[in-house]
Amino acid sequence: MFSIFLICWAFVLGIWVGQGKLATEEQLALWQSWMGKQNKPVKTAGTEPLPPRTLSFYDGVAAGTPPKKETTKPVKKPSSEKQNKGQYTVQVASMKEPAQALSLARKLKEAGHPAYIKKTMVKGVGLRYRVRVGPFDTLDLAQSSVARMKHKYKFAAFITRKEK
Repeated sequence: MFSIFLICWAFVLGIWVGQGKLATEEQLALWQSWMGKQNKPVKTAGTEPLPPRTLSFYDGVAAGTPPKKETTKPVKKPSSEKQNKGQYTVQVASMKEPAQALSLARKLKEAGHPAYIKKTMVKGVGLRYRVRVGPFDTLDLAQSSVARMKHKYKFAAFITRKEK
């Protein structure tokens, strides 16, 4: 319980210090003179004296000036034609039994969809038979096929890249 009190009190003190409400400038100057920390240039052996440190970041914040925007070069977005290039397929199912996958692929082919089966070893699961439709040349065609599969067959279909 005491530790929670200390944490809350430290938080409140931090806010007060950050807002400058804890000590006035006169109190800070008095404290610095007691501690011998006046803003005098520090001289080190064989070098020029260093200027006093200033926290310029807080000057802009206190004055309410907006921060300076960094100038960066605009990033060129690839054209939609380049993004859509490539081969896409739509995966409609992944089954453990090859007979089930073959039956589904035949039904899709009879309905006019270019369906095929891809045998894949899935880590931690084993051998799976993935029923896919495609390939499609553009992402738009693949997306429209996904929409048809979801609407007509109630499949949880999704788009994949065709392996070469």
